[in-house]
Amino acid sequence: MKTPRPVLLAALASLTIALAPAQPSPLASSTPPAATIIVSGELTREFQLAPASSAEGQLVLRNTSATPGRARIYQLDYSLDADAHIYTDPGQLPRSNAPWIELGERQPELAPGETRIVPFKVSVPSDPSRSGTYWSMIMVEGLAADPQPENANAVSVRSVIRYGIQIITHVGGSASARPAISHQRIAAANDRHSVCFDLANTGDRWLRPKMELRLFDGSGRSLGVFPAPTTRVYPGASAPQKFDLPALPAGDYLALIVLDTDDELYGAQYRFRLDD
Repeated sequence: MKTPRPVLLAALASLTIALAPAQPSPLASSTPPAATIIVSGELTREFQLAPASSAEGQLVLRNTSATPGRARIYQLDYSLDADAHIYTDPGQLPRSNAPWIELGERQPELAPGETRIVPFKVSVPSDPSRSGTYWSMIMVEGLAADPQPENANAVSVRSVIRYGIQIITHVGGSASARPAISHQRIAAANDRHSVCFDLANTGDRWLRPKMELRLFDGSGRSLGVFPAPTTRVYPGASAPQKFDLPALPAGDYLALIVLDTDDELYGAQYRFRLDD
């Protein structure tokens, strides 16, 4: 099976605003900004390991600001499905590999312009029953400088940029993905239509198929093949999918959804009608 290409997870940004109770003639103050800590390299790391084996990786952090800075490195579990993205404490989800990960540092301090390599190690337990895909996330964010004395009448604003590095461990080679398509529907927007559905993975290994939609009219004539970007669905999760259709007249249509996992081909039919 071909090794899936890593997928970039964009840095997460948040803005924290703290407002003190209103007082006459409030004084404005600013919280010292966090140093600009960036993470270089791919934000998805994959490891193919057997039970009782381990592998090492590294995070490359750089302080791009002119002041010393400190980074906070911590872990989260996450689950993605068609309805929500769920983040929780590490080690809570059934397929979390967070307890297997040892971080070399958790609050490294970086001088202005410094690049720091923070090692980590993934060690799979010796349990031979473990098989399939396990995952979690390492988070990195810059910490603010030491705060100034608080003023009860102050307004404090601080911007935080967080990077999420997905750590994915495939254990053994016997597990497989099992796709399931549900909730097929037609969505309309701006006088155009899309075929939408939920793609679930009921197997034990992540699902990363190449997908295409083959469209036919009511008489069986082909109207084209429409590829979709490669998606990723973890075991037990689901993800919404959408194929945008060309402008079509009213009538009956057949959509054939084809999934290629490199090991197997899967297909599902969806018949629909468009009215004037």
